[in-house]
Amino acid sequence: MTNFQVQVINLIKEYCGDKLTIKTFPFLLLLFPVIAVAIILKITGQNFLVNYEDTKSACFILVCTAIWTGLFNSSQIIVSERDNLKQRIATPHFDFASYLLARTIIQFCLCVIQGGILSSYFILASQKSGHKLPVNGQIMTDTIIELAIGIILILFAADAFGMLLSSFVKENDKASAYMPYILIAELIFSGTLFELKGSMKLVSDFMVSHYGMATLGTTLNLNELKLKVQMTVPNFPHHAESLYKATATHQSNTWWILGAFIVVELLLTYIGLKQIPRDGRR
Repeated sequence: MTNFQVQVINLIKEYCGDKLTIKTFPFLLLLFPVIAVAIILKITGQNFLVNYEDTKSACFILVCTAIWTGLFNSSQIIVSERDNLKQRIATPHFDFASYLLARTIIQFCLCVIQGGILSSYFILASQKSGHKLPVNGQIMTDTIIELAIGIILILFAADAFGMLLSSFVKENDKASAYMPYILIAELIFSGTLFELKGSMKLVSDFMVSHYGMATLGTTLNLNELKLKVQMTVPNFPHHAESLYKATATHQSNTWWILGAFIVVELLLTYIGLKQIPRDGRR
């Protein structure tokens, strides 16, 4: 086993040991997704897969919840350790890459668990509304697995952005203060609440929420659901949205883009870590 691998394993053990000593920490990180599922189910569960608007709204709330959860997971994990990091950096064998990899592995595992909890909404809402999920996903044969992958990618993309934020800010309070503004930007530029054009559409193309809606809407084949007005006026036109194009290629591209978000955010986080010895933090 190489020195790099040993460092990663030791850092994972150390971080897990530190967090488990805070008895409420794991509980709080898992409680929020559970509460979120219960609330979203109460609000939208009855109409899930019944019509286009309510199903789209349910997906939007889930995407926002996943983004907020991911940001909450990681927005303070690096900035809160800045003093400890400065001491570690002074040691001859400290490696920034092993530190970041250890944190990334832990955060990914957390996102997988939280993603599983949030994905339970689709099963529960389907049962509550009495409408079945699509038999197959666009890529996976199991629709729930494809939806869960989408949720986990959204969570981890937001989590990686939280680590990026945490690597550059100098105070814990600032990391927390930026989170609402990030979420507001994700809400506005998701393209779900408002039709965006021109430069605003370009901004939307750089938002996790935009592709989060794309992956869930593609799996659920949103374009095939009827509008509310079509319940009484069957011939009312329903124009399909390209964001929810129900093809394996479109879904694959969406996943690749979310993956690209994660890679870029982690690379920038690494750059932020490298700046810590020179940024004059106290």
